[in-house]
Amino acid sequence: MKRFLSVILTVAALPAFAAFGPERPVTTAPLGPAYSLQVNPSVTVGSEAFLVIWTDHRSGSGDAFATRVDSRGNVLDPTGIVLGRNAVASSAAAPGRDYLVALTEGCRAVQVVTLDSVTAAVGSPRQIGDLGGVCAPVLLVANGKTVLAVMGDRGTLLDPTGVPVVESVSLPANSVAGATNGRDYVVVS
Repeated sequence: MKRFLSVILTVAALPAFAAFGPERPVTTAPLGPAYSLQVNPSVTVGSEAFLVIWTDHRSGSGDAFATRVDSRGNVLDPTGIVLGRNAVASSAAAPGRDYLVALTEGCRAVQVVTLDSVTAAVGSPRQIGDLGGVCAPVLLVANGKTVLAVMGDRGTLLDPTGVPVVESVSLPANSVAGATNGRDYVVVS
């Protein structure tokens, strides 16, 4: 009888201990190199921070990632920001407060996404061109008002949000580098 009473008291007391509070971390999670391959890094400077972009294979396929780095070298997004799945992060520019990043999918579609320099919010992708099956680098060059997207021997002039202003500008064949003086663009091949 004593044993039966002890089992009843133990079972009756369980609900009082079954309620657990929210999880509380004991230490910060250790961060280190991401699993798998990271390739094609590139960096650009913006008004708030630097932006580093790369193609990351931690998911098993190539995905476009970014992270912001402040002026003291502190990584603001230690696990990275996904910009696009199954995409290559080709180039980035800072035409104003925010960043514009060019993504390529295979050797065809060229898209741009915006990345808020403060909140790290990623905008919806906007297609700006097609490489036509030719695997060519895409370059973004910003002069503070517009962005020139260089795609092989063609270019598209974009506003700071990635909307095309002038499409299909003819450029030298195999254009691979560009710069601006704040007004004009120069592209070399």
